[in-house]
Amino acid sequence: MRGKKTKVDPLRSFTDGGEDVAEANRLTAQQKVNFLELMLWQIANYCPVIARNTLVKNSTSIQSIWSTIRQHFGFQITGAHFIDFADIHLESNERPEDLYQRLMAFVEDILLKANSLSHHGDLITEDEELSPSLENFVALTWLKLIHPDLPRLVKQRYGTELRSSVNKTKGFSSPKFAT
Repeated sequence: MRGKKTKVDPLRSFTDGGEDVAEANRLTAQQKVNFLELMLWQIANYCPVIARNTLVKNSTSIQSIWSTIRQHFGFQITGAHFIDFADIHLESNERPEDLYQRLMAFVEDILLKANSLSHHGDLITEDEELSPSLENFVALTWLKLIHPDLPRLVKQRYGTELRSSVNKTKGFSSPKFAT
C-alpha cells in the first residue's frame, strides 16, 4: 500500500503505469486506487465495529490494518498475552478437533512478528514460524485438556510409532490420537 488517502493526495502516491509495464497490464493511478480501496472495503466489511474510514482511508499497509484491528479488540502483541494459554479448556459442547484448532490459532497469533517486539534485548527481524517442537507441545496440551490421562494412553498405544521416527519429527497432532 502507499500513503493515506487525503484531499491533498487522493491517489495515495500511486502513479500511472509506465512504459516498462506491458500495455495490456498498465493501470492508471486511479485504477490502482480503485482496486486497493475495493480490497480495503472488503476487509472493512468484516470489521463492522471499526469505522470504515479508519481502514479504507487511513491504512498504509497490511500491518497497519492488523494493528488497528488488534488495538480495537484489545489483542495483545506482548509476551504477557501468552499466559492466557493456561485459561483455555475443552468447552462442554466443543469437539476435540475444535479445541485443537483454538489452541493452534492462539499459538499462531502469539508468534512474534518482525519489528514488533524485542526478545532478550534483540529486535525480532523476521516473523517467527511455528516449530515442530512447539506444534508437539500444543498437541500434548490438547491431549491433556481432553483428558488428563490421555497423554499416558497415547504413549502406551503409539509410543513405538513415535519413537521409531529416526531423523524426522513425528508430530502427534492428529485427531486419531484423541479417539
